[in-house]
Amino acid sequence: NSAATADDDFGDFGDFASDAPVAGDEGGAGLVSRLVAAGRFEEALQCRTHFASAARLAATRAAYEAAKASDDLEEALRLKKTVMPAIEREVQPAEVVESWR
Repeated sequence: NSAATADDDFGDFGDFASDAPVAGDEGGAGLVSRLVAAGRFEEALQCRTHFASAARLAATRAAYEAAKASDDLEEALRLKKTVMPAIEREVQPAEVVESWR
């Protein structure tokens, strides 16, 4: 019933799957959708987080390089020592990603 669906934690997985970033592979969104369709909700959440974090990490690395190039060493140090390690912890190893396929 639609009331139960609206109240459960997984009611928005359709939208959830469609906005997952694609990080240079066959597509995080497609993989998340397949995991959801298979009822593997926890893995779908981990997968979405992985691909979103991989995209954020790439953007943060670019910001780090830009900060270094503009001699904003304080910002470069903050990105390298604080921001990037936190994001890297959310990126899963290749074998975990492969287990989702």
